[in-house]
Parts: sequence; C-alpha cells; structure tokens
Amino acid sequence: LKLVDSTLTVVEQAKPGCAQQATQLRQLAWLGTTNAALQALNAQQADSAAKLAERALIVYKKDALPYYVLGTVAQQKGDAARAAQYW
Repeated sequence: LKLVDSTLTVVEQAKPGCAQQATQLRQLAWLGTTNAALQALNAQQADSAAKLAERALIVYKKDALPYYVLGTVAQQKGDAARAAQYW
C-alpha cells in the first residue's frame, strides 16, 4: 500500500484535477484492508487486526474505521490511554 500511496501522491501533485479520482482509488485500496481488519477483530485476532488497520491508514486516513479497530485492540489489551488516542 505504500507504493499505491506514493504513486497517488505523485499523481495528485502533478495533476490536481485528478484528486477526486485519486481519492477514489485510495478508498478502494483502503476498503479491502479495512474489511480484513474488522474481520480479524471479530475473530479475536487483535494483532492481525491492528496491523491491517495500520496498513489501511497508509493509503487513506479520513475514515474512522481503522481508528476504531486500533482503539478496540488497545482497549482489549488494557491500554485505555492508547485506546482514547484512537477514539
């Protein structure tokens, strides 16, 4: 996802008129990873859920779901302060 993010950043800078399309591509890349993070969270696989949520945030940071996953994982591990940072 880092390559996708870097490529889309270059496109956005070179062609500002393509920003909407770049955002849509970011959301597509984000969607699969975020869904996998939620599935891992529901399957009680906290470490996998956190890694997937962090990966989703590489490409798109404007949606709350990855932060929700990270906050929930922190809460499950007893780290209330960290959970509050994500929520």
